[in-house]
Amino acid sequence: MKNFFKNKKNLIFTAVFLIILFCLCNSTFIAVIHNSFTIRRLIKKSASLDKQYEVLSKKYEEILSGKENYIEDSARVKYHMAKPEEFEFRIKK
Repeated sequence: MKNFFKNKKNLIFTAVFLIILFCLCNSTFIAVIHNSFTIRRLIKKSASLDKQYEVLSKKYEEILSGKENYIEDSARVKYHMAKPEEFEFRIKK
């Protein structure tokens, strides 16, 4: 054991190994790694929500712009709604 610590390379290697082992086993180091992955995931989610916000803003502006029958037309197309005693025929192209 005395010969092991006399060699400076072995001493430096042991010190570096113990520091790395301490960092990997330390709960704060693990928390930092976990938080970095969480931040990446949240950034991706934020970008997705920004795109969705842009689409919804455009639809909202269409509704507010006063386009006649926008709501009625969208209800007929999306939800297959019709007025009483009214039949709608659609032909697929």
